Amino acid sequence: MTSAPGDRATAGRNRSMSLLDELTVNALDPGYQQTVDRRVSGAGTADQPGGRRDHPRRYPRRRRGLLVAGLLVAGLLLATAAAQARSRAPASAQVRSSLAADVAARTRDTDALQSQVAQLRAQVAAARARGLAATRSGTAMAEQVAALEEANGGTPLRGPGLRVTLADATLPTPDPLAATKRPSALPGDAGRIADRDVQDVVNALWAAGAEAISVGGQRLTPQTAIRAAGQAILVDFRPLSPPYDVIALGEQSQLGNRFGDSPTARRFRTYAATYGIGFTIRSERALTVPVGAGPPLRAARPPAPAP
Repeated sequence: MTSAPGDRATAGRNRSMSLLDELTVNALDPGYQQTVDRRVSGAGTADQPGGRRDHPRRYPRRRRGLLVAGLLVAGLLLATAAAQARSRAPASAQVRSSLAADVAARTRDTDALQSQVAQLRAQVAAARARGLAATRSGTAMAEQVAALEEANGGTPLRGPGLRVTLADATLPTPDPLAATKRPSALPGDAGRIADRDVQDVVNALWAAGAEAISVGGQRLTPQTAIRAAGQAILVDFRPLSPPYDVIALGEQSQLGNRFGDSPTARRFRTYAATYGIGFTIRSERALTVPVGAGPPLRAARPPAPAP
């Protein structure tokens, strides 16, 4: 049985309208629609038994777990380091205290030996003077020896002169790079007096006409060395502590004018104004410089008789 042409045309129009309705109502492909529906409904079933979380949602939790584990490990390492530092602190303090006590004991021993040397030196000088005074040539030789000892720091001297005081700054230098602007300063600390500062002041006093100089109670001789050991200043291997008193004997007005107008004094006035270090010059009528360390002592023996 065959249908009429009109019926076939009506059926074709009906199928076309059904396809348009399907495209309008269901615009997404069925596969895409299933994926969207699964993602929307899967948010509530991911933690349920049998539920499945999509692959992209697994990584954030893993990353969080790794981050937490890394933080725990870092915290454990820091706690271990802090515990070790606390356990070592008493031992370090004990070693430091022992070293300080050892240094203090050695310093007392050195002071006692120096006092003994000074007494023996005075006894030798008295015996020598008595022996040389017996003859006329001996008296002339005794005068020559006294002049040489005075020039070499072998006798204490007293008289007018200058007292120059150098001191560290009471406050840290505000500019951390200031040490590069002051050549004689210690690295990173332009407000602290260094050994080169003391050397500059001593050399300027010699140039101004000083007859004798002492630094921190230590008489300067031709063999004296001013140097540094760490942050300590040594004069004849004796450590000094600030403030540093530099005493120079000489004619007051001449010595004071020459040193006060020297480039060294002007430079240190600038240092005092810029970095806060202490620098003072004071004239005094009665200053004393002690006996110097002197040359090394040697023992003499008479020669063996000729055979």
